[in-house]
Amino acid sequence: IDYVPSKIFHSNHKPKSIQVWIAVERDLERKCKRLEQLGGPTKSLPKDVKKSTSADLVKSKSAVKMALD
Repeated sequence: IDYVPSKIFHSNHKPKSIQVWIAVERDLERKCKRLEQLGGPTKSLPKDVKKSTSADLVKSKSAVKMALD
């Protein structure tokens, strides 16, 4: 029996475990990229919430003032 590696392992054939790891790595890269895209808007979120809360307070104060007049 002759052992010829080129006939057993094709150049474009990868073992199943390597294919799985490549797929996992690609998925992780996609998820990291998506998290980076979402990072910008979420950084300004606390500031926006604070502005919204203060705007609601001013709105309620003015509503009370208008009701008294």
